[in-house]
Amino acid sequence: MKAIERFDYTHDTSDLTSAIEQSYELQRDVAKNTNRLIAYRQLVESGVPQSQQGQSAVSGASASLLPLP
Repeated sequence: MKAIERFDYTHDTSDLTSAIEQSYELQRDVAKNTNRLIAYRQLVESGVPQSQQGQSAVSGASASLLPLP
């Protein structure tokens, strides 16, 4: 957001380019998180398959769906 605010003030195209690149990065993050939420919803709706009833299988499947810090 700061890059677009700087562009509004300076009208420097490098600030606008930076803002556009940041928006693409944000779009990729949104798509990645949306896909994780869809996978998590499918897991919750379908439940854990019979072959993965063990505690380690559940924690391993859930850990892959959580966002990394």
